[in-house]
Amino acid sequence: MNASPIQQRRAKNILWSAAENYQIEPQFLSFDHGGEANFYLNMIIGLVHKWLDWEKLSVLFDSFEGTVQESLYDGLLWLALEQVVYEKELPQRPVLEALRFEHCQKMIGMSAWLVETDRLVHYQTAWCMENLGKKPFLVPKDAKLLRSLRFKGEWDTDYIIEAYRGVIKKYFKVEFGQKQKTTRKRKPSALQKLFKRRRQVPGRMFRASDVGDEDVDPRRSASSGSLWTGGSIKIDEETYSELEKKFGPQMYSPNERTQIEKEVCQDVHRNNHLYFAGAQTNSQQYQLNRSHYQSNRAAYDSAIVRLRDKLKNQLTVQVPHDKIKSSCGKLNCTKVWRNQYLEDNRIFFRTQEYPEPIFSVDILMDASHSQSSRQAVLAAQGYIIAESLSQCGVPVQVHAFNSFRTYTVLQQLRRYDAGRNNDNLFCYQTEGWNRDGLALRAVGKLMEKSPMERRLLVVLTDADPNDECALSMYQEYAGKDGIYDAQGEVQELKKKGIRVVAVFMGLDYNLQTAGMIYGSNCVRITDGSQLAEAISSIIRRQLRDW
Repeated sequence: MNASPIQQRRAKNILWSAAENYQIEPQFLSFDHGGEANFYLNMIIGLVHKWLDWEKLSVLFDSFEGTVQESLYDGLLWLALEQVVYEKELPQRPVLEALRFEHCQKMIGMSAWLVETDRLVHYQTAWCMENLGKKPFLVPKDAKLLRSLRFKGEWDTDYIIEAYRGVIKKYFKVEFGQKQKTTRKRKPSALQKLFKRRRQVPGRMFRASDVGDEDVDPRRSASSGSLWTGGSIKIDEETYSELEKKFGPQMYSPNERTQIEKEVCQDVHRNNHLYFAGAQTNSQQYQLNRSHYQSNRAAYDSAIVRLRDKLKNQLTVQVPHDKIKSSCGKLNCTKVWRNQYLEDNRIFFRTQEYPEPIFSVDILMDASHSQSSRQAVLAAQGYIIAESLSQCGVPVQVHAFNSFRTYTVLQQLRRYDAGRNNDNLFCYQTEGWNRDGLALRAVGKLMEKSPMERRLLVVLTDADPNDECALSMYQEYAGKDGIYDAQGEVQELKKKGIRVVAVFMGLDYNLQTAGMIYGSNCVRITDGSQLAEAISSIIRRQLRDW
């Protein structure tokens, strides 16, 4: 586990304060994602030192070390100890109830697939659900195991140790004191090797000797982790390599990406990550999209001219005109003297033909697999929109998004300062799932770079949020839960002053969903060729309202 010396000292200070003993050299410490000291769990460790005989407990922990299920035995014992010291300390420290509540809420937000693939995290999450008065879905044997770990606050250390040994013997058929197999002697099966690359296993309540301060590898991802155990979860090399192969290298440095993730990947998205990719002009899909455009060039070029002229006309009507000095035009009587005495012939003024835009436009394109049948058409329509806006001088930025395992990929197809270079729109390609809420939150962060105060976000969507990485143990990222998440992010963007409008390209049964997420600011199209006209209508309407 990587934790800076400052966070290690903070963890110890929390522990020492709870234990009321600053002479302790702790055997265990707890850290959240990013190596930050976990306040509640380090307090629990300190309370164990305060109320129980640590020397005896240390012998029990040492008996697990090196066994095949060391982390499981450690983790289950910490569940039992937390229950004991919570009951002992609560009368003296009522705030402990609120701290426990907050901790358990975070734990329940654990990624569902992580809970399902790690037995200890499964038990820890179920434990927290019970603490919150919720009923977890457990097989009868697991439910009995957790009930047997609800040790009583009046128990002393010896009774706790004997009770725990009894639990391990009953449910795991292991008696400590006998020679145990070690992880070094156990070779993983071929099936275990196959799945090891995709499995993300949280660390334990870390033994202090395992905590270091090395720099975090950019290919490690921080999750909220098991909040009982804390720590970083290592994303398998296979996932990262596939992302690099499909989308090219990350656009941002590890430090920049980590900072953005820290701000964006919070709450229900705490176990997800962002991959910022640039346009890949060497892809096969790029060539296919360009070929489609060239085959229909006359129609598409005509669409650009029509859309550009409509936008310019609207800008001329709606945007205040600037009067600029000129050598011809309408005479400015107050400046005639400058011609005689300063030989300045700019004594006329004229109205700027096409006033400077007062807004920027961001386009977020759904690039999930559901759009695969029309990606060439959508790439062409995206090019038409970007080219028309850039010819009008409107700053425009375009991102395509999809999700792959725990990553949401944002592929930047155009930057605000790209000028008239819009060829990268042909790099649009579809793949994977779509985690709409996280994509909206991330693009909102990127829109902070807009050169304009007034900002418009146009989302091309089928209004069907659906991701393989769930919201929590019992909430899939689909259906009403995915809809509510996307709806909440739209409202947050509006609070920041960003106008959000959707272009709905989905099926009839998702039309109501689009209304739920985006409200009345939703335009439906039934064919990709209608996209440019829809964008024109949206911008003209927004200009009237501004």
